[in-house]
Amino acid sequence: MGVFLGVFLFWPAAVLLLAGYANPQRRPIAAKIMGGAGALVTAAVLAGSALFVWDFVISP
Repeated sequence: MGVFLGVFLFWPAAVLLLAGYANPQRRPIAAKIMGGAGALVTAAVLAGSALFVWDFVISP
């Protein structure tokens, strides 16, 4: 599961970082928006993983 999440999060992040649209010197507002979106996705994945582990591993 960790490998799947790593691949799922790495490739879109790599594409966004390599894109010129996410360059903080050229477009600081877009960079802040992309950083916020990345933080939200990371928080959602961590919360989903914690909920999965709690429901199927710890709780039963």
